[in-house]
Amino acid sequence: MEAPQLQRLHRRYFEQGLRLLGVTQMDPKVAEVRAFVKAHALTYPVVLDPHERVGKRYQLEGHPTAVLIDRRGVVRFVHSGFLKGDERLLEAAIQAVLAGKAPAKEVS
Repeated sequence: MEAPQLQRLHRRYFEQGLRLLGVTQMDPKVAEVRAFVKAHALTYPVVLDPHERVGKRYQLEGHPTAVLIDRRGVVRFVHSGFLKGDERLLEAAIQAVLAGKAPAKEVS
């Protein structure tokens, strides 16, 4: 559901330093993921994580989850669940992190 939104953010902010990575968990099928990437014309990398190592590392509580990590490797923003109208919140957080500032909704 969010792939087109993420693709737009990737295109808009890549030149400013945003590196977007899609992580597919929960027993992903390679052929299905490839078909999804192709169908949505995604140009950001999408990786398979069948053992949910990424989710465990960042203590994700649900899917999907957006995590913004600054250039120093500090987690600055976490949004769990579908964006559903929160797209501007995520975009504002991206702009803040790229500018070296803390976003309005920081991780506690």
